[in-house]
Amino acid sequence: SLFDRFPQVEASVIMEITRHEFRPMDLYKLDPSSQDKNLERRANLEFEGGQLTAVPRAGSLKDYPNLSSVVEPVVKYFDILTTYAATCGGDMAATLTIACGSYSYIAHLSALNRQYLWPAILSYHKAFFLARRREMANGIYSGWLSRDVELMTEHIFGHPRPQAAA
Repeated sequence: SLFDRFPQVEASVIMEITRHEFRPMDLYKLDPSSQDKNLERRANLEFEGGQLTAVPRAGSLKDYPNLSSVVEPVVKYFDILTTYAATCGGDMAATLTIACGSYSYIAHLSALNRQYLWPAILSYHKAFFLARRREMANGIYSGWLSRDVELMTEHIFGHPRPQAAA
């Protein structure tokens, strides 16, 4: 089963991915080593009405300080999504599109990382991921294959990496 193939990932997280409800800043849920060493990131404690409650929180720039901190769990995300499309959905066209899209997206992030500041790239990643999530809910997986110039204009352009002194 899908759950047996990914025993280190919580079943609820796998279900979020297959229903296209997984949030881009929850990638840490796909990295078992970060779950163990950063338990505090799962929730914020809030005191209200005489009660202390844990409120789930999304990841932040602190949780994703560089490209590899996003790429490694994104690979796991695409592995789960591709496996689901191939085994549970049985849709080979979708499976191929997701697989090709995953390579294209990771290469795109890598290229951006060579030219632009990381906080801008992470902001773009969040917006891009959310847009693809909406498309996938409608059976459209090809969005991962393209750049989104509108989102790049909003989040990336204007945040170049400083040029190294010669």
